[in-house]
Amino acid sequence: WHLGRLGSIRVPTLIATGALDPNSSPAMARAMQAEIAGSQLEILADQRHMMNLIAVERVNALIRDFVKKHS
Repeated sequence: WHLGRLGSIRVPTLIATGALDPNSSPAMARAMQAEIAGSQLEILADQRHMMNLIAVERVNALIRDFVKKHS
């Protein structure tokens, strides 16, 4: 992966992916988290790609909680 300038991100960052996602894999998400200081990683155990369309409530709750935490 080309992680580019991820290390320059200085704002709260949520990285979320599905454990079964072959496109945005957990390994890629972990690499992103390692580059973005203070980022939060969430891997949804039973989800694949496009989990925001399949696990709508779970993903919305993750985002809502993250925003509340950083507001």
